[in-house]
Amino acid sequence: MNINQTNYELIKIEDYRRQREQAQYRDAFYEGDNHIIHTILKKDLAKYGISQEKINNTQLYGLDKFIKAFEQKISNVYDTAPLIKLDKGTAKENELLGELLESVNINNVFNSNLEKIKLHNTIINQIKRIDTGQIYIDNRLNIGNTFLYGNDYNWQVLMYETLIDNELYWYVFDKELKEHYFVISDSDTPPNIVHKNTKRIDGTIILIDNDITAPAYNPFVIYRYDLQNDFWGNGNDALVDLIRLVNVLLTVTGGDNIRETLRVLYSNMNVSGKKNDVNRYETTMGSMLMPADNTLDRNVRDLKIQVTQATLYNTEVLQFIEAITTQVSMLHNIDNPIKKQLESNLSGIALQLKKEPLMRDWQRDITRMKFYDTQLIGQLIKINNIYNKGKISENKKVLIDYQTPKIVMDEAGDWELWKSKILENVVTPIDYLMKQNPELTYEQCLDKYNENKLLNEQLFGLNVGLEVE
Repeated sequence: MNINQTNYELIKIEDYRRQREQAQYRDAFYEGDNHIIHTILKKDLAKYGISQEKINNTQLYGLDKFIKAFEQKISNVYDTAPLIKLDKGTAKENELLGELLESVNINNVFNSNLEKIKLHNTIINQIKRIDTGQIYIDNRLNIGNTFLYGNDYNWQVLMYETLIDNELYWYVFDKELKEHYFVISDSDTPPNIVHKNTKRIDGTIILIDNDITAPAYNPFVIYRYDLQNDFWGNGNDALVDLIRLVNVLLTVTGGDNIRETLRVLYSNMNVSGKKNDVNRYETTMGSMLMPADNTLDRNVRDLKIQVTQATLYNTEVLQFIEAITTQVSMLHNIDNPIKKQLESNLSGIALQLKKEPLMRDWQRDITRMKFYDTQLIGQLIKINNIYNKGKISENKKVLIDYQTPKIVMDEAGDWELWKSKILENVVTPIDYLMKQNPELTYEQCLDKYNENKLLNEQLFGLNVGLEVE
């Protein structure tokens, strides 16, 4: 190996460490982990020359749920649950499939997957089974907590740390041998898995082919938003950088307001409260306040009290925060999550134009997600059939019908369009009911129409609607 190749490998290792740390930050902000967010905020405040003592004595403020709210607004494929069934599947098979999907809370998994790949670019779902027999889907794996060995897209071994009886182990999956096992975790780095004809281990195997992972199957499904230069790609770190900046601005602005307000109040009234060891009244971050009778320690006995006032740039700071978050939101065709939007005065045409970019994003996301969602359900069916008696066909194609997202639109104009089509015999009222209620069959919608028609006649004494055969 020449020196240039060695340097290249060192650069790759350093870049990988950076990607892991950034992914861990993204996870912390997505999950709204207040402790980690505040720890990061303290580090960010220190960059601006604020002493550790002052940081410890100030009230930290962060928008913990910003990234979660942002991801929810740009991920609307699953706002209405998609309809999932087997192509040419029997009623019994589709019933079993529905029960399986409900047991793993599939729509919640789908929603979470879309949000996470828009944040991380690449995530991995693992289908698991607990001792009680319950199957579930874990979608927490990403570059921040998972190691792969092999050539990127053609990886051979996957591993991540897991907790068993309050002890850390490395869960290892050998894709080539379809072998699952655990290795003792004795450091922050994964064990060096060396290719052997029989097993790949470096350390003591504690558990092998246990009840959860005994069958020789691949329980992993990889979701990827964009195809980039490497396996994991780059996540949306700009969003994390944005909220870190906002958190610093909010904390500093809030702290300045609190200190200035208390200083002015206390300087114009008789001060009472707890004094420190040198008989001084203090507020936060080392700002000293003096008692009303001007009694001080000997060194500053003659100091006179004066009301001090600082110029606070509250409006400018808040306008800046609103401007930068709005700019980022516009890049994703959504409204600013931290700014109240008024939509009631928008006309039907304006609403149509407003939703058009969202609809394009929705169609684009469906194209991305359909392949992975179908693959995930197929793997879920296979693993379910290994453990459970109720067999679902593995040879029939999984059909997923994604529903139009529920976004603000001109409902009155939409109904007028439907009504004109009905009068021109282009569609029927049943078509409209099926569009609004995709989970209902034609027969159920026909019954609903006749019930509504009969009820309206009873209430209003009118022959309402059109006859439908």
